[in-house]
Amino acid sequence: MSCRSDARIYMQRETPCRPLVQLVAVILLTEAKQAAAQKAPIIRNMPILAEYPHDPTAFTQGLVYDSSSDQFFESTGTFGRSTVRLVEVRTGEVLAQRDLDASLFGEGLALWRGRLFQVTWRSKQGFVYAAN
Repeated sequence: MSCRSDARIYMQRETPCRPLVQLVAVILLTEAKQAAAQKAPIIRNMPILAEYPHDPTAFTQGLVYDSSSDQFFESTGTFGRSTVRLVEVRTGEVLAQRDLDASLFGEGLALWRGRLFQVTWRSKQGFVYAAN
């Protein structure tokens, strides 16, 4: 029997390739661990260019900046206070807001093709909104 990439063949005990695959996996994991242990983190000092007001009670989970309007979409999370909102960058004013059900904890947010995609924590639910 030859070594093939067929997962069904690999999972059978009599496959001669299984010990080889396991050995390669152990070698790669060992090398990855050693490389990670040898590299110190890179620390960079970045200048603060500007500061803008923001709701201090908002537990930001997702943020999408729209440079064309100088606004951002924000997903906030906390049970009972999760929202999706549109915020004016310079003033921090919430221009539009949609509250999630109190049982949901809002998480990440992405903008794609004019739609906002929001996911929730633990409830395995997602929402799609028109961005305009």
